[in-house]
Amino acid sequence: MLYEGKKAILSVVRDITQRKDIERELEKVSKEIFALSAPVVPVLEGVAVLPLVGTIDFDRARYILENVPLKVQEQNVHTLISDFSGIYELDQMVIDFLFKTSAVLGLLGVRSIVTGISPAVSRSVIQLGADLSLIQIYGTVQQAIRELGDKKSFS
Repeated sequence: MLYEGKKAILSVVRDITQRKDIERELEKVSKEIFALSAPVVPVLEGVAVLPLVGTIDFDRARYILENVPLKVQEQNVHTLISDFSGIYELDQMVIDFLFKTSAVLGLLGVRSIVTGISPAVSRSVIQLGADLSLIQIYGTVQQAIRELGDKKSFS
């Protein structure tokens, strides 16, 4: 631009430190919320439950895929029961993430069991054409634990 007949450069400087601090704090809080939304709860030696409640969106599904295998390894879990009784709706992307999580756990030597699938979720899974043949499914966590206990007593 021209200023008093000479070429000049106009610079505007804004301090965005406060905004960046707020963004970092929000990111920290959202990670803490995700950690609370996907706890791996030990119920028997080597067996834990992942209670899923509420809505699972892309970010939460990604958090589960990236962090649950780490939590499972830290806790020496050989069987993880993913309980869907608090989930009422799933879309294709979320189902894909959950199957990927089961696959990752399988590669780590962790057995995946699914419980608590509601009729609405089961219809969604079938309509989306998901193959459930590789996953053990029980109606409730209690049924899965009872089955695990029965198999253990015969071993």
